[in-house]
Amino acid sequence: MRYSRSIRLVGLGLLFAGTPAVAQLSGRVVITPYAGAFLPSNDIVRENFSAPGVTASVNVRHEAAFASGANASYWVTDRFAIELGGLYSWTKIKGNGLVNEIGSGTVMGIVDNAHVLAGSAKAMFQLLPPDSPINLRFGVGPAVISRGGPAYKADADGKFSGLTDVGAAASLCTRIPMTEFTSVRLRVEDYIYQSRLRYESPDGSNLQFGRRNQNDILLSLGLQLFVTP
Repeated sequence: MRYSRSIRLVGLGLLFAGTPAVAQLSGRVVITPYAGAFLPSNDIVRENFSAPGVTASVNVRHEAAFASGANASYWVTDRFAIELGGLYSWTKIKGNGLVNEIGSGTVMGIVDNAHVLAGSAKAMFQLLPPDSPINLRFGVGPAVISRGGPAYKADADGKFSGLTDVGAAASLCTRIPMTEFTSVRLRVEDYIYQSRLRYESPDGSNLQFGRRNQNDILLSLGLQLFVTP
């Protein structure tokens, strides 16, 4: 009987020894490189124009693409942290235009390379107790989103402006502990802002596109590295 009880106690000890301990977050710095999918949900341009005898419509949007980036957070307590982060996505823009004149119509299309850069500063809140077997964190804060690349390059016909916008970022994430110093992080993030593109011609005839609400979704998988003990 005593041998059987001893075996059970040893087995129980090995079980707990093989399970990563719950990391105490207060006072820790966490670095998280990540990769994921950048998923724009709205057109950045959708306009209709009209003139005597002519109507035109145009819509332009970024395509879904691979994204990478990193976050750095400092946990003030086990329930609250400050996080800085940035992402980069090498994407494409796809546009379609339709010009209708009396008796004829012309359809135009464009596909070109572009990129999106974004940075954010968020307050992070632990939604469940730190010792809970399920980890769930919500973050929110200001963000800056900028577009560039060949698709927006100036040429003899003019240039784009209004490529950088200020908005907000909100995220919801969980982590799967691996060791005391590493975890796998799963996150969904939404960059919320208004696009305000303008096209400036050399002759001064600028074209101001209407503001459009944007929700750029980021789904990512990251590796959390607990830098400080």
